[in-house]
Amino acid sequence: MIPRGILKQPTEEFREQDKKQQQIKKFLDQDLENKGKNVRQETIRLCDIMTTNFVGFYFDAKWCTHNQDFLTKLKDTYNQSKKKKLNFEIVYVSADVNEKICSENYEQNHPDWFLWPFKNEIKQELINFLNVNYIPCLVVVTSSFRLITFMGRKEIWEKGLEAVVNWNKSNVQSKRMKIIKF
Repeated sequence: MIPRGILKQPTEEFREQDKKQQQIKKFLDQDLENKGKNVRQETIRLCDIMTTNFVGFYFDAKWCTHNQDFLTKLKDTYNQSKKKKLNFEIVYVSADVNEKICSENYEQNHPDWFLWPFKNEIKQELINFLNVNYIPCLVVVTSSFRLITFMGRKEIWEKGLEAVVNWNKSNVQSKRMKIIKF
């Protein structure tokens, strides 16, 4: 017999954690566009690229022209990370005003990255979940969707490839800990 009071209702903290895990599962099930990746499929699920990779969610828009220097630095850093096989991927999340501009911007500026679908019912949930309040913004998460940094833009700007090397160490540590299980 179980003594009274042992079986309690789930705590608010438990409910909040469960809600976050459900949101993460929704994000991981998202199909991303894969146009410039020289692969056979045009879409790929986020969870498929996150099995071994850590991911930078890059929030930007074509009208945000003051970030061209950073964008060049981010592209160079991304390409260097690929040469060093650091398992870093970028998902471009557009804040453009319409889908046509988003597509043009993606093809011109971000063709080697994955694209979060422009018309997507959970894009705002992702923005809220990652606490994105401005653009351009780079939020980096581990392969288990644990936060590495909200300050990806600043870290890339200041450290370049060294930032990605440090993030890779965090991702490897996270894999060992296996915090989030589905």
